Amino acid sequence: MTLFDYVRAHRHQLKEENIRELFLRILRTIESLHEQGIILRDLDANGILINKGSREGDTVPRLICLQSAEIMSLSSTTSGLVGDVRFRPPEVIKLKPYGFKADSWSLGVIFYFMLMNDLPFQGNLMEEEEESESSSSMTSQSPVGGEVDIIAKIEADIETKQLDMLPLKQQGTSNAAIDLLLKLLNRNEQ
Repeated sequence: MTLFDYVRAHRHQLKEENIRELFLRILRTIESLHEQGIILRDLDANGILINKGSREGDTVPRLICLQSAEIMSLSSTTSGLVGDVRFRPPEVIKLKPYGFKADSWSLGVIFYFMLMNDLPFQGNLMEEEEESESSSSMTSQSPVGGEVDIIAKIEADIETKQLDMLPLKQQGTSNAAIDLLLKLLNRNEQ
């Protein structure tokens, strides 16, 4: 089961402690890849499988989104439109060069999704997706058609909401996970 499906299936049953533990495992995996110079580029909740661990209630994440991964130095940038638009950072959507921070943005969207059971941009996409058999316009590889509308919505949300991790931290949400995410973001800015 993917992380996306896991969160949807357990909407009201996931405790913050379980979310924190699972997210920390995902963060540590991404941090390890970044330390080895690997950028995933298409990280999203459908690119992470959730397996049952050996202990009761234990979940183990497994990355399956390695098709677009690249090896590069921390100061390098890459380009290309890859991944699910709902998890893409603005620089990818705008077809600008990007680096490791692109994965950090995607991690932030994943963390938000795990906590809120919804995605931070385009309103309530989960319900829209349930109504629609195909979400091809959501994952199109070129910024045309339905994706243009989604890009405009994301840009509007970014400009009006100015979402960041600080409001979550002020609410006392998973401090260890947020601290690690912020550390990863800060390291990638250098």
